[in-house]
Amino acid sequence: MKIYNIVYSFNILIYIIISVMYIIYLERKISAKIQDRHGPLETGIYGITQPIADIIKLLQKVNITPQLSYKINYFIAPAIVFFSVYMCFIEIPFIFQIKNNYSDYGIIYIYAMIGVKVYALLMAGISSNNHFSIIGSIRMLLNYISYEISIILSSISVIIINQTYNLQTICILQSSIIKQDNPILNSYIDNGIIYWNIIHYPHLIISFIIFFISSLALSNRTPFDLYEAESELVAGIYTEYGGIKWGIMFLSEYALMLLFSLLMSILFFGGWNSPFIRKNFLQNINNYFFDFFWINLKSLIIIIIIIFIRWSMPRLRIDQSMYICWNILIPISFLCVIISFILVIL
Repeated sequence: MKIYNIVYSFNILIYIIISVMYIIYLERKISAKIQDRHGPLETGIYGITQPIADIIKLLQKVNITPQLSYKINYFIAPAIVFFSVYMCFIEIPFIFQIKNNYSDYGIIYIYAMIGVKVYALLMAGISSNNHFSIIGSIRMLLNYISYEISIILSSISVIIINQTYNLQTICILQSSIIKQDNPILNSYIDNGIIYWNIIHYPHLIISFIIFFISSLALSNRTPFDLYEAESELVAGIYTEYGGIKWGIMFLSEYALMLLFSLLMSILFFGGWNSPFIRKNFLQNINNYFFDFFWINLKSLIIIIIIIFIRWSMPRLRIDQSMYICWNILIPISFLCVIISFILVIL
C-alpha cells in the first residue's frame, strides 16, 4: 500500500508538471493568435518543446537573494506554496473506481490546503522586504479572504444537492450509475449528460458562474491579478524572486488554475462521466482511459475560456474587485444555497 501511495504521488507530480508546461504553451499560442503573432516556433515542431527549453533556462539562472530579506521565510515560501497546491490533487478523482478511496471530506480538505497557500504567499511578500511585494501581499490577502467565501458558498450549493463532501461520490451521483444484478460482470450504466448537476439543477448554472469568477480571483488571473499587477507593482509578491524559485511560484499558480478547472468539471459537469450514455460500463483499462480523457477535456475547455478572458479584459481596481465579491457574488451565492436547501427538503 505504501508503494502504491508513493507511485500515485509521483504520478500526480508528473501530471501537474506536464499539464502546466503545456497549458503555458497553449496560452502563448492563443495569445499570439489574438495579437496576430505566431508564438513559439523555433524549438521543436510548432515550438512544442519550448516549455522544456524554458525549464532548462530557469534552472541555469543565478539565484539572487535580497540582502535585507528574511532569509528562511524567503526560501521556504515557494516550497510551501507549491506543496499546498500539490496536496490538493490527491483528492481529485480522475477515474471511476468501485472502491471509493477518497476522503469523505475531500472538498473541505482542498479548501484548507488552499488556505495554507495564502499563508505562504503572505510570507513570501513580507519576507522579501520590498514595498511592492508587501502591497501585493496585502492585495492578495484581501482577494483570498473575499473570494474564498464566494467559492465555498457556490460549492455548498452542490454539496447540499448531493449531500456529500466526497468528490468521487459527487461524480457517481451525476452519472446515476446503476449496478446490474450480476456481480461478476461489475457492469454499470452511465446515463450521460442529463444527470450532470448543471443540467439537472438549473440554478447551479449561477453557482458555476460564481465559482468560475471566484476561481479567476484565487488563481491570480485577469481581471483579478491585483497582487502581481506588473504595470503598478513590478511583479507584486514575485518581484524579488528569480530563477527556479520564481519558476516554482509560477508553476503553483498555473497548477491552482488547473485544480479549479478540475473542480468545476467535477462539481458541475459530471467529472469523469461521458456526456453520452454508456451501457455495459465494464471496469477495464479502456474505461479508465476514457474517464481520464473526459475529465481532462472538460478542464481543458474551461482553461481555454480562462486564457481568452486574460487576453480580452483589462485589470480591475481593488475597490471594483471587492465590490463585485461582497455586493454581487456573495449575496447571490447565499440565494443559490437557499434554493438547493429547499430542493432537498421538497
